Amino acid sequence: MKSNGTCILLASLFAVMPVRAQQSPPARQHAADGVTINDEGQPQYSTFSLCAIDPTTGQSGASVTTRVPFVGRAVPHVRAGVGAVCTQASTVVEYGPHGLDLLAKGVEPKEVLAQLLADDDQRESRQVGVIDLQGRSAAHTGKNNGNWAGSRQGKNYTVQANIMVGPEVVDAVATTFESTEGTGIPLAERMILAMEAGYARGGDRRWGNLQSAAIKIADPNDPGRGGDYIALAIEVGEHPDPVAEMKRIYETTGRHLGYRSFSRIEGADIIELKRMLHAVGYWRPSLAAFPDPPPPTNTPKLQELRKTNPAEYDKAIAQARAANAAYTRDYAQFDEETIASVDRFRSDHGLDYQGDAPGLVDARLTTALRTAYIEQKKSGGKPVITAGTHASGQFDVKLNPLPSRDKTPAAYVERMSIEKQYHGELEATGVGEMLTVGGSVKDSGAYVAVERVSGALRGRRGTFALQHSGTMTRGATRLTVTVVPDSGTDELVGLAGTMMIVIADGKHSYEFDYTLSGSR
Repeated sequence: MKSNGTCILLASLFAVMPVRAQQSPPARQHAADGVTINDEGQPQYSTFSLCAIDPTTGQSGASVTTRVPFVGRAVPHVRAGVGAVCTQASTVVEYGPHGLDLLAKGVEPKEVLAQLLADDDQRESRQVGVIDLQGRSAAHTGKNNGNWAGSRQGKNYTVQANIMVGPEVVDAVATTFESTEGTGIPLAERMILAMEAGYARGGDRRWGNLQSAAIKIADPNDPGRGGDYIALAIEVGEHPDPVAEMKRIYETTGRHLGYRSFSRIEGADIIELKRMLHAVGYWRPSLAAFPDPPPPTNTPKLQELRKTNPAEYDKAIAQARAANAAYTRDYAQFDEETIASVDRFRSDHGLDYQGDAPGLVDARLTTALRTAYIEQKKSGGKPVITAGTHASGQFDVKLNPLPSRDKTPAAYVERMSIEKQYHGELEATGVGEMLTVGGSVKDSGAYVAVERVSGALRGRRGTFALQHSGTMTRGATRLTVTVVPDSGTDELVGLAGTMMIVIADGKHSYEFDYTLSGSR
């Protein structure tokens, strides 16, 4: 055992001996966009990307995602009628356009890579994918690419990746892209779905860094906005979930299924909208009064009936449900008739802006309509619409069978004559012929007709022709009635417009939106 003096001596020696400071590893260098620079001074764009074509449409595409911002500036390159190139890892951006130039000259993708990398002393730090419009593809992954790195080629695509969590990323991209082959899904959507699958498997393993994604589609049949034949270019410069954001932008801007949730628009707000439009004369002005909804069923009287006479209660409830369904159908649904009424109101009140969607009900419309409604109610006057743009009223119609040459039992075509008497702002008679055909399913069929109308439209006398085209699909109707171009005579020369036919409570009414050149 050492003495206490020896311990003191050792302690004093250690105190005076110089101590070598522990060396810290050199700080990693980063380029201006945040990407890591390796020891050779090369930026390391670790990435997975997809180059693909659609031989049916002639489109070529390149998509990419990485944990570096603004990847779309460097990696993906496409050219209409040529193909696609993705250049990544220690990225040489010029490989994109140079590779496309070689493809345009007919050089095969493998040879394209050979020529691009021939004089590159950093080729083992590069990763490049190439595809031409014949579906031939190739990829180069240098030996110095970060683990995991590799690629996979298949029918009409090549996918390549570096610094991934593993080969499962590339496999997910490839498998998903292959699964949509021949489905008719657009190339851009197929590629985004494939990128989404790869991202879900982990993607770039450098978690915590900024992320980005991009896609470009070239289409020889679409000049694009700048005449460059780039039909689609989406760049998500930075986002915590860049592939999902790229998909959202694609679906939203293209109005693709999935960008929104929707259902048939109906409810109390539609009833309020129609009530106000009716009050100011824009929705069924011929209707004497806007009806109130059916009474509620949860009343003390009905609850008592439920106890004393269950059978009568069930009958009353069934009748109430039928009444509510009918009221909802006629007054609580945002249908074509209401859309036309909204559009007329917007036009007459200076709210009709270029690019507005049909039937747009926004804050401006709501404010203007409520103001007009209040003024109308306070004045106590009758609904009035700007003259010369709209006519409404009721009509009587008789349909008489005519001989038909078609005797086929299935889908039998019938001929009928039309006799009409219009009342209201159109005081006229209508005569014409109709062809009808029924479907093999109840309440399905179609009709076409031509009708000559003679009389007075808001006091202007003359004749004009209407063309009808209607279908019914299992009870759901779709009908267009249009003024035949240049069919107006006398004071109705230049008449154009569309007529909506409404059948409610067994009565026929019309809403006629029209223009009349040279109107007085």
